Amino acid sequence: MKGYLSREILHVFSLSVVLLLACFCVCFADPTPVTITLQNGLGGYNGCEETCLSQENPTYNYGNSDEVFWVQKYTSAGDDWTAVIRFDLTGVIPSNACIKSAKLKLYQWQTFSMSNDYLDVAVYRCLVPWVEGTGGDEGQPYAGACWYYRSTNPIISWSSAGARGSNTDRNDSYDDVQRCTEGTRWVVWDVTPSVQYWHRNPSANYGFVLDWTEVGISFAGVNFRTSEWGSDRPILEITYVIPEPEPTVTLSASVLGLNYWDSDPNITASTPGSAKHVLSGTTSVSGWGWDGSRTTSTYNSSFECSVKVKLEDGIVDHDHGTYSFKMWTSDSTYIQLQAVYGGFYEISGQCAASGNGERHDGTSYWSSYWDAGSYGILPFTATPEDEETEYLTWKLRYDKTNQMFYVYVNDTLVTYYSNVNFSNWRLGFGHANDVNGVDTVVRTQLYDEANPPTPNPMTWSTQPYALTASSITMVASTATDSESPPVEYYFEETTGQPGGTSSGWQSGTNYTDVGLSENTQYAYRVKARDSAVPPNPNSWSTTVPRYTLMNPPTGIQKSNVTTSTIDLTAQGTLPNLELGQSGVYFEGLGAGGLNEWIKSRTDQATDLSANTQYNFRVKARNGDGIETTPCAWVGIYSGMPRPERVEAKKPTATTVDLEAFGEFPNLSQAQSGVYFECPGAGGINTWIKQTTATATDLTPNTEYTFKVKSRNGDAVETEYAPVQATIRTLAAVPAPRPYDPIGCHTVQANWGANGNPPGTEYFCRELVTGKESGWITGTSWVLSSLQEDVEYRFLVKARNAEGKETEERDLGPVRTSLSIGGVKQRYIAGQRVNLNRKVVTAIFDPQRLIFVQDMPIYGEEQGSSGIGIRYTTPPPFVIGEGTVINVVGVLAYNDEPDHENELLVLADDGGITQVPMLVPPPVRRYAGIGRALGGESHGSQPGVMDDVTTEPPIPSRGTNVIGRLVTAWGQVKDGGLGGVGYIWIDDGSQLNDGQESGIRVDLTAVGGSIPQPLPGYCVITGIMRCMTVESASGRVNVRALWPRKAADIIRYMGSPPP
Repeated sequence: MKGYLSREILHVFSLSVVLLLACFCVCFADPTPVTITLQNGLGGYNGCEETCLSQENPTYNYGNSDEVFWVQKYTSAGDDWTAVIRFDLTGVIPSNACIKSAKLKLYQWQTFSMSNDYLDVAVYRCLVPWVEGTGGDEGQPYAGACWYYRSTNPIISWSSAGARGSNTDRNDSYDDVQRCTEGTRWVVWDVTPSVQYWHRNPSANYGFVLDWTEVGISFAGVNFRTSEWGSDRPILEITYVIPEPEPTVTLSASVLGLNYWDSDPNITASTPGSAKHVLSGTTSVSGWGWDGSRTTSTYNSSFECSVKVKLEDGIVDHDHGTYSFKMWTSDSTYIQLQAVYGGFYEISGQCAASGNGERHDGTSYWSSYWDAGSYGILPFTATPEDEETEYLTWKLRYDKTNQMFYVYVNDTLVTYYSNVNFSNWRLGFGHANDVNGVDTVVRTQLYDEANPPTPNPMTWSTQPYALTASSITMVASTATDSESPPVEYYFEETTGQPGGTSSGWQSGTNYTDVGLSENTQYAYRVKARDSAVPPNPNSWSTTVPRYTLMNPPTGIQKSNVTTSTIDLTAQGTLPNLELGQSGVYFEGLGAGGLNEWIKSRTDQATDLSANTQYNFRVKARNGDGIETTPCAWVGIYSGMPRPERVEAKKPTATTVDLEAFGEFPNLSQAQSGVYFECPGAGGINTWIKQTTATATDLTPNTEYTFKVKSRNGDAVETEYAPVQATIRTLAAVPAPRPYDPIGCHTVQANWGANGNPPGTEYFCRELVTGKESGWITGTSWVLSSLQEDVEYRFLVKARNAEGKETEERDLGPVRTSLSIGGVKQRYIAGQRVNLNRKVVTAIFDPQRLIFVQDMPIYGEEQGSSGIGIRYTTPPPFVIGEGTVINVVGVLAYNDEPDHENELLVLADDGGITQVPMLVPPPVRRYAGIGRALGGESHGSQPGVMDDVTTEPPIPSRGTNVIGRLVTAWGQVKDGGLGGVGYIWIDDGSQLNDGQESGIRVDLTAVGGSIPQPLPGYCVITGIMRCMTVESASGRVNVRALWPRKAADIIRYMGSPPP
């Protein structure tokens, strides 16, 4: 506000309006100052940082030094030093404190060229941030603030090297200056202005700049202890006070010296009544003189004084009007709260004072706006009132003991100054404007004349009434007070119920108390007061009690549903039903026991028909009888009668028919239903709308227990019927399964349980033999002693635990197998044959020849013969010893040389198929003496000769074992072949094939020879085959034992086998 600078000449005018100070005789004590000391390491404080700036080393930083903190004047050598220091004030001073004084203390421990010299060191408020840095005693380049830069990461320069930029790096004026001389001592500076400024503007705390201002001769320096040193660290000592009320001074028109200041004859002061002071007129003088009044007597102790001011015309938005309320001893010594045409309140004056970052010695006019700009004022926009149309309270407060001066507008602190030392002052009001022709009216209400607002007692425009379940609203009558407007209203809640809140003084006539408890009675009264100091209240209005509203019920919950009654519970908060007219009202169409106000949230509907839907709704009212809206209609069914019993009948193996008995009204409606229950059963265990059902998926021959219950249209279930039903399912007819195994003389009949549980009994019979199994619990029956290649038929039935039998199941025909011996007996070469379930005993790959035997069943031999199978195309599976196969082919004699009398089967292509077996059957071998291992003719298989050296040859007797796996033993003979091709084993059976005595052993399958030396004896397992040799009677048939592998030959080198 540049044009405002001319106000500094106001002190030369002598227009004084003095107000008599009517002392308010109450004992007050001025606030007690509090002093805090900030020093690193003291009380946990660690917020001090500092460094010094060297002209000679302009990029060096000394922020971490414990010895270097110089301030030095040596300009001629380019070796000046300045210093910066900062104390963090965060959280150390209460926010409502006002700074009385502040002192910076540094310990001087070293000097330079000071033996007969001095150095004046000043402390300035730093205006920009800087970085303490990490440089040590020798300094470190670019490690923090230095002569050139306040930061080196990033690089930020001082406005002027050494932090000497006026109003850029540091404030243009210093806080204090002290003269330093030789020696060690604490140096103390008064830094009150800066600390006051930082407390109100904490973000601007960038610390101090220390610089020399004067030197005795030409150069000198002083070094202070740093915060890194072990003792004598820098100190900031702050003294503050918390403002407190002071004795009140009340002003009146009778003690005014009107127009004491009369610079402009067209602006005059008047007192239209004992409580008013008015300045009015049209400005006509170009100077900055005062117009106004002052008290006629003086005051000399702490006080506070409040008046109400309306800047009706000529100040707000008018060049260059001002109006002030001041402490005044002379036109050269005063301090004031001033409203300025620029739209703000400030402190201004001409006296010694410290505040808002500046110190004033009292020789010239100053203002808080000039000192701190927007930080030192209160804008008109910060007050909710319109300064031109409403009265605002202006208050001066002076603490003489602590020399603190405060100003307030509407109890908001505008600003303050310390070091204000006044004696014998007067209070006054002054107007000034250097612009002509400005219409001006400023009204000041000095005090209230003790007339309360009307009406008195206070009345209601609208009595309190419930707005919601948590709020009550009300409107007071509009009160008026012509002497001390405006009027305020106070609405008081008198019950103390939870949530009830009084309004506090407010300007409006409407008040709504919120956050209240539902359906709770609160009571309110209201009064008004004027704006006098102190204010004058009228009497309370009548007290009006009101209940908050009851929230509407949210619905109805049913319980204890019977066939004729239903218990109903209203849902919702519904508190305090026992108070006043509070209550609940259930409506029920066609139901008894309802349709009346009750003080419970639960009622019972009576006289109902079973399983019938009735419609209900509910409403509530609060303690004042104000009803809520009812909830939506709710349809509720009465109870379904409990079933009397359940019957189970017509059981099958898997089903049972069920029927429920009892009353089941309206069974088709809504969720009504019947529930037959039996765990694990199908077809039931679900709600149905009929009284009969069929339980399915039951296990045959199993006892089941069935229960039944019902439910109404709301799915409210009855208990189970008191009578249950227990029944056993029939056994299931056994399921046919393949006959297996099928032997020559034995057949196993098999059937499936078909769901019957273990323990179910079965009865199997065979029609051809007439044999029966009797009642058994297994699912198979083995019938032995049957004839080969004969068709049989088996039937089977079951019965449940109650002896109820099923029908018989025909398992179908089955034919016993034909043994290999039977094939040899019944068929001749050239006929087709089928061999079923034969076990492989030997495989001779080069000859594409395998041998098979009849497979034993349940340990019984099914036949005593073996036979060879010759194939052209190998079967599509791996054949091994123990493999069970079926063979289709033609019976023939072997065409291998010397084997023309060996009967075998020529298998068809694809005529060999495998019979799957979980466990391969044992391969049985026939063991005996050599003579027993021959055999006479058996059907189509010719017999063999025991001895061909006689004439005629001696034939073998007994069972023919040609084609069978056998084991023989005896003394080894080589027949003159040396163990190549053949050997013979002789057990003394007097066998001779014309070349050697004993049984010929063909070594073809074991490599064609036997390892040397020949053993004395052998035990050999192999296939007994036949071959033809020459004799005196022609070619005859003899034995030829074929071992399958080397392991079939067990050698004994010495004595015979045991």
